[in-house]
Amino acid sequence: ALKKNIESQTKSKDGLAIFKKEGVVHNTAIMMLWLAESYYRIGKYEEMYSIVLEAEKILSGLNEHFREAKIEYFKGHYALNNNDSETFLTHIENSIEKYNLAQNTTYEFIALIDKLYILLDTNNLNKIESTISKLDSLKKRVQGLQDNIQYISMQYYYAAKKGTLDRKLLDKWKEDLFSDKNLLKQNNIWIVFWFLARTYNLADEIQLAKECHEKAKYCLNLFSENISGKEDRKSFFNVYFNQRIMEDIKTEAIKEDPEPATSMFAFCPSCGFKNETSFAFCPSCGNDLK
Repeated sequence: ALKKNIESQTKSKDGLAIFKKEGVVHNTAIMMLWLAESYYRIGKYEEMYSIVLEAEKILSGLNEHFREAKIEYFKGHYALNNNDSETFLTHIENSIEKYNLAQNTTYEFIALIDKLYILLDTNNLNKIESTISKLDSLKKRVQGLQDNIQYISMQYYYAAKKGTLDRKLLDKWKEDLFSDKNLLKQNNIWIVFWFLARTYNLADEIQLAKECHEKAKYCLNLFSENISGKEDRKSFFNVYFNQRIMEDIKTEAIKEDPEPATSMFAFCPSCGFKNETSFAFCPSCGNDLK
C-alpha cells in the first residue's frame, strides 16, 4: 500500500505540473488533493496543508461536496498533528457532513472512525454514543463495513472503559487476530492491536497488554519498510496515530461524576450554634443545617 502511495505521489506531481502548465484549473485542484493524500499518509503535514489550502481556493463556490470533505479531513489531521484536538473535531465533523452530502458512505465511515478515536480519549459519553450510533447505522447500509476490525477493537476498548467487557469474546477475538497472518498486510492493523493492548491494560491484564502492544509496534515497523526514502520513513512515524503506538499505554476507565458536596450552614439559623465541624443537624436544637 505504501509503495503504491509513493508511486501515486510521483504521478500526482507529474500530472499536477501538466495541468498547471495547460491551465486546466479544475483538474489541477483534483490532482492537488491526490498529492495531499499521499503526503498525509506518510506524515508530511506541512506539504499536505500547503497544497490543500491552494486546492481549497480553486474549488471555492463550486459545491463539490466530496472534495470539500477531503479538504476538511486533511485540515483536521493537520490540526491533530499540532495537538489541537478541538480544531480537529470541528474539521472532521464538517468532513463527515460533506461526505454525507456527497453520499460517500465509505469515506464518511472512515472520518467517523477517526472522530471516535479522539473522542475515546475525552470520556465524552454523549458524543461517543452518538458517533457509535452513526457508525452502526452506516454498517447496516454498506456491505464490507460490518467486519471493520479497527471499529471492533475500539468497541472492545469502550466496553472496557465502561466496565461491560465480555472477556471470553475478547480473548477469542484476540486469538483469531494473532493467528491470521494475512492481517499483517492490512493498513492500520497496528491501530487494532494498539486498542487491543489498551483494552487488556484496562482489564489489568498487563502481560497480555504488553504482548498486544509489541504486536502493534511490530506491524507499524513492518509497514514502514515499504517506504524507501529515509526522510519519508521518518515522517511516517510522526503521523499522530503512529506516534501513539510507540508511546507507553496510559488509559483509565470512565468514572461516574462524584456526588456534589452538601453545603452546611456555618451557624444554626435557629439558635446561633457555630457549626465548625459541619454537622448535618444542629447538636444544640436539632435544626436541619443542610
